[in-house]
Amino acid sequence: MIEYGYINDSGYLVSEILKVKEEVYKDKNNKTRKRILSVEEQIKTLSDKGWKPVDAIDEDQMQCKEKESVHLEPYDAIDHIAYHYNKHMDLQGIKKSLSLLRANLADSDYKIVKSYECSLAGLDNPYDIYSLHIQRQAIRDKINKLEKYLLE
Repeated sequence: MIEYGYINDSGYLVSEILKVKEEVYKDKNNKTRKRILSVEEQIKTLSDKGWKPVDAIDEDQMQCKEKESVHLEPYDAIDHIAYHYNKHMDLQGIKKSLSLLRANLADSDYKIVKSYECSLAGLDNPYDIYSLHIQRQAIRDKINKLEKYLLE
């Protein structure tokens, strides 16, 4: 795969994957014609316009730790377009996980209320309160860990 591109005035990569393609054009008699454009012809045309070869994305550089994400930043390396691989904490992913964990905890609140109600009324507890506590504490521990990531 051959990719050519350039960095526009806004700092964004504009690129195209080159492959043999058919071009429709009008000849000097204004008659519609078709021709095949080779990759080499496209490279010549694009190079004349200032386009450069674009490096392939390095999949090894895309690997990151849990709670991180990689943001690609293209840059003009004079004879080609290359990438900086910037690793950042995945704040959106952490916030989404927090939201799901909090919802999970809230979903089991009714069990606590029901258990307390039964206890006050002198009735048998419908839930294993010890297991329920262990499950809810595990969720709270995960929430605390993620909140700590956000503070760092």
